Amino acid sequence: PFGQVPVLSDGPHANIRKSCHLRYIAQKYAARGAPLLPSPKDLQKWARFEQAASIEQADFDEHASGIAGELVFGP
Repeated sequence: PFGQVPVLSDGPHANIRKSCHLRYIAQKYAARGAPLLPSPKDLQKWARFEQAASIEQADFDEHASGIAGELVFGP
């Protein structure tokens, strides 16, 4: 929707944020096998998950994306 990649499209639903992609997929397929996310009812586990997701988004993704881009698109 904003001309950004990656985008996840599922029928009329479109999502551009990678962290949202993972949550969306985990919730959509939650009934198929082992849960991929902790239950929001277990606040300690949910908080630990949110902390890890925040660290990945803020401190890891920017650097990892640059390295991946160089490896894929570099000389």
